[in-house]
Amino acid sequence: AAMSRTAVETMMQMANLSVKDLYVVPAPSMVKRVRETVYEWNFDHDAESEKREARIVTSIHLGSMPYAHTNIDVQCHIALYSYLVIVLDDLEIPTLALDEFSSRLCAGMPQLHPVLTALNENLSRMSDYYPPYTSQSILISTFQFINACAFERTTSSMALHPDAVMFPGYKRIRSGVGEAYIFFAWDKFRFPDITVYVQIVP
Repeated sequence: AAMSRTAVETMMQMANLSVKDLYVVPAPSMVKRVRETVYEWNFDHDAESEKREARIVTSIHLGSMPYAHTNIDVQCHIALYSYLVIVLDDLEIPTLALDEFSSRLCAGMPQLHPVLTALNENLSRMSDYYPPYTSQSILISTFQFINACAFERTTSSMALHPDAVMFPGYKRIRSGVGEAYIFFAWDKFRFPDITVYVQIVP
């Protein structure tokens, strides 16, 4: 974390940018809605209060700072998605529940864990905020992330083969949701035409 922070700070200094120039204060109404929903979910009630608060604050900033150009409803949706992804990565969700997430979502079957139930609902409403190609790309990115979470547990004791030099990078890409966060920038209210932005995604 310290190395990443130093690299970002150095880059910003070279570009003559200040953190203050990039900081966006989240809208109070958005913060209130996110907090109320998270407290209603109550997934991590056993977690230390500081840890839970850190998840909430991180989610609020992920939903607001990079996407300040979107409306409050979109920001709330991104923030809640972020919270669910963070909790999913932190909590001990049964591997079977992760393995069956995508098939259960596609079949309209109940999920096997409350966090996955909430994520299922969040994803099912993605088309309220994004055009078809974009919302489906977010869904696919999320499927890959959950699949990677299950895969990491299954292969946690697997030794890296000396010739598999590309595997760590592949694993890292799969275990992130980078494409989802790229597409979050392009809601259907301001960007209904995907040809305006889709070529910059790669």
